[in-house]
Amino acid sequence: MQANREYRGKWWVESRDRSWPGVFTFSPERGGLLALHADYDDFPEPPSPDEIALIFGETINGKAITLARAVQTRSASHHPGGLEVEFDVRYAVIGAWFETFEELAFDRIDFRLTGLDEWAGISGFDVERTGTATTVKFTTDPMELGAGDDFSVRLDFSGGGLEPIPLGRRCCLGGEVR
Repeated sequence: MQANREYRGKWWVESRDRSWPGVFTFSPERGGLLALHADYDDFPEPPSPDEIALIFGETINGKAITLARAVQTRSASHHPGGLEVEFDVRYAVIGAWFETFEELAFDRIDFRLTGLDEWAGISGFDVERTGTATTVKFTTDPMELGAGDDFSVRLDFSGGGLEPIPLGRRCCLGGEVR
């Protein structure tokens, strides 16, 4: 996501039997933040440094949300009224629920970023100036930036618009399932 987003709804950790009203917001500068209104003793005071693997949500219009790797950053008691709790959220998947963190692994994730060539220091263009001539070549082959045991990161400047991804479930971290 590259724009500010706000999702109001109810949120739960293990079971819908115990849920809390709240708002998940995202901004490019701040990242993901979940603010909940809970009952006393639902969450620790002061905040716990322990990570919560998954928090599930459902927006007021029925959209599923899975928040992954959340850490409680704030809690404030109000007498009467309950507890305000905030979580810093590492990953958000809008439009789907995942039962385990391992399910968040995808065979392929496609996304578009503006200004990627400046960030990566690579544009796909090769400009050569000789005398009075300038030759511009464009590389359409993906460029590998790095790889690990189970993954590789490549830049692909081929363009041509969005194409369907041949997966049973299409989505991207920080994006919306369509």
